[in-house]
Amino acid sequence: MKLIRRVTGQRGSGITHPLLTTSSGGKFGKTEDGAVWLDARRTSPYQMYQYWLQTADTDVVRYLKLFTFLEQNRILELESEVQTRPDQREAQRVLAAECTGIIHGVDTVRTVEAASRILFSPSEEIPTEEAIAVLAREMPATVISRAEFDSQIGLVDLLLRTNLAESKASARKLIEGGGVYLNNARQERPQKVISMADSKWPGTIMLRVGKKNHHLVQIL
Repeated sequence: MKLIRRVTGQRGSGITHPLLTTSSGGKFGKTEDGAVWLDARRTSPYQMYQYWLQTADTDVVRYLKLFTFLEQNRILELESEVQTRPDQREAQRVLAAECTGIIHGVDTVRTVEAASRILFSPSEEIPTEEAIAVLAREMPATVISRAEFDSQIGLVDLLLRTNLAESKASARKLIEGGGVYLNNARQERPQKVISMADSKWPGTIMLRVGKKNHHLVQIL
């Protein structure tokens, strides 16, 4: 304020706001681990969506009021959902969609929502090329030539190629134990040979071992 008066000879004014914190006392800011950035080069739309999706029940209603343009009645409905059906996490999904949409647009929200369904639910939907591009940025990926793919590569060999298994023996054990998925479909035959019939997505196959180890195979 003193500088404004010295330079312009006029009185300056300012607005302050209490530091924004979570219910656990953590603060929002670039020095915090896991901070979210508006720049897509720092925080991708998918990462932003996941950031808000992980909001605690104790914070989500307050964030809906602070960070979205939803009507008060809608926020009250979502608050009721938090109280009566917290396991559904509807308020978190709305918060994630609204905040991501404000920064990156509604079409991008649809794309990252599809990517999330594919990764975290037994979704059998066929993703768009845009959703596949999101998945390729968020998980390990391996490129296999069309010629090599047409020569019929075995599932065991593909698990080795993508580092999802340490050896052929461990790959067979994973398959026989029901822990290997091809485009979210469980595989039970170690003798399985991958062909274009398995490539239901546009030029892409997703492998998964267990619940969290995903790998994208791109056929070029």
